[in-house]
Amino acid sequence: MRLVVDKVNTCHTRPDVERALEELPAGMEALYDRMARSLAQSLSVTDRAFASTILQCVTCSLRVLTVTEVSQALDQNTSEMLESLDFQRSIIDLCRGFVVIDNGGNVDMVHQTAREYLLNRDDHPFYLDRYAAHQQMFLSCMRCLMATGLRAKLGRSQKPEFLEYAATLWSSHLILTPIDCERVFQVMKKFFTGQWVLTWIYALAATNQLRVLVQASKNLSKYTAKRKAYDSARNERPIVEQELLESWAVDLLKIVGKFGTNLRRNPESIYKIVPPFCPQNSSIYQLFGKMEAKSLTVSGLSTENWDDSLARMSLGYGTRSSSIMAAGPQVAVLATPGSIFMYDSSTFEETAVSPFTHGERVYRMEFNSTATILATYGYRTVKFWETSSGKCKISVETLQSRPRPLAMLFAKNNTEFFVGFEDRKIRSLNLNQSTPPTWQLVAAGRGRA
Repeated sequence: MRLVVDKVNTCHTRPDVERALEELPAGMEALYDRMARSLAQSLSVTDRAFASTILQCVTCSLRVLTVTEVSQALDQNTSEMLESLDFQRSIIDLCRGFVVIDNGGNVDMVHQTAREYLLNRDDHPFYLDRYAAHQQMFLSCMRCLMATGLRAKLGRSQKPEFLEYAATLWSSHLILTPIDCERVFQVMKKFFTGQWVLTWIYALAATNQLRVLVQASKNLSKYTAKRKAYDSARNERPIVEQELLESWAVDLLKIVGKFGTNLRRNPESIYKIVPPFCPQNSSIYQLFGKMEAKSLTVSGLSTENWDDSLARMSLGYGTRSSSIMAAGPQVAVLATPGSIFMYDSSTFEETAVSPFTHGERVYRMEFNSTATILATYGYRTVKFWETSSGKCKISVETLQSRPRPLAMLFAKNNTEFFVGFEDRKIRSLNLNQSTPPTWQLVAAGRGRA
């Protein structure tokens, strides 16, 4: 019987790993021992190196890879030596017992316990250092993104299969690489001072994945903070190189907010149009904006640095907003006469289900803690919306006396909805009721209503 499990993040803490190994049945551990030693004895030194490289790729990839993606993720010399072979067959032969390939060509470990065995037991021939494995995957991603002629291939819709993985997950591998690895740092410096970074942004914009820039900004900030502390202790790194990556971490976030709409409409604008509009002290302007100054002149920019304004959301001509609220991944803008426009809080792109139309004047709105439900309190009805679908799940009539709501709150794991009114009374709705909920008085204040 062959067991196949879903890909999981391999970045466990050491206590988690130790518990997993303790729970590994002794019979399976002995089986993996026999498999590893038998495989090592049957392979040549060169083949053992190939097998280790493949296992590093498969065990520490952040999602399941296809056979083609694995071949493109390997070192260039390895790919060239194996290009004439049946690569799928080679994977099975070199990693037999540890790796399986399904009918769709997806490569995965035979079981999660096999992954933990390879990464955490160091007394067998195929022990894998997880940090070295993530370093290998990071460098593979960078090699793909910095490949000669990639921009031309994207223009002809001939992108490499591994590009999607490389473009979306390189920064996640970056923060798991050894912080003292000089090669990683130099590759980062090279990537962010060449046209490759613009090609990367173009690839994300063309596939509607600008959200990746936000995550990359966070990961780059984490990496630079750790590297800065490491270099400061050793006093070996010029401050200008640290500032380059710190500046790009800010640029990536601002580019999404300021130019996300433009990039989604015209991904090519990242090359010649966007850089000149960026502040003069930003890295993207210093490296690429000045080059376009002869053909495109931009004047009237108020600041030399990025300001506090992250994005601009337009509701259309003549539409006025009365309030704005943000929670989790959502930003809601309440506009007259009762429409709620929903935006992604990372990319500030209007969601596909926006706007929600309440159908009457709306006094207040409120998210639950996870922003999966939005409540809107109108003149005649209170409505509860599912933010992912835009569907109204519950509609309740307001009180006949029509007191205005002053505050609203979800409680008890989103099963209760409390409203404080101008008549100094707090009322609630039980959202678990199968029939439309009814108002219940919770508390009443003293004095005149």
